[in-house]
Amino acid sequence: MLVNDTNYEDYYVVQVNTKQYSSLSQKRVFPKSDAYVVKTKFDYQELLLREFALTESDLKQKEYEVASNSGVSIKYKESKNYTIMKFTINSFLKVFKTYFDNEELREICLGLLIYSDEKQVHKNYEIAKRLELDYEQFLDKKKRCFDSEATNYVLLDLIRKGAQEKVSNVIKSDLDL
Repeated sequence: MLVNDTNYEDYYVVQVNTKQYSSLSQKRVFPKSDAYVVKTKFDYQELLLREFALTESDLKQKEYEVASNSGVSIKYKESKNYTIMKFTINSFLKVFKTYFDNEELREICLGLLIYSDEKQVHKNYEIAKRLELDYEQFLDKKKRCFDSEATNYVLLDLIRKGAQEKVSNVIKSDLDL
């Protein structure tokens, strides 16, 4: 479709406004695409009424075909060349399991989720528990990796930055990710 057509008269960009089932997280989520292309018929008056701004809701009473691989992620002018995704813990573990061994992966996940704010640092114990990690052992291990003289809050920031760097390096080295 689309690539082989020479007449684009019945093609429209449609804004995503519904959640889709994700096999990764096993629940309905907003997709990565903000819009996609469909082939359908719209009356000119319908388009005027909607000011040519179409959403998935406008397709409810229509027969249409989705143009394959036409999903578009709309970025702000200042954004870089990547899309930030929000993962559940389980989704993160599924996506990155081929890049790190199980314990390192869970430690990286904890590092990304770790709180360094004094009022919220108590939440780290529960996050570690959900990842089947002992928080105190995790901290002791990281103290040996980083400057052991650092305060706990500075150490927590160092842990987060280290985890972000590891994930960033994997993403940059794998174009399919």
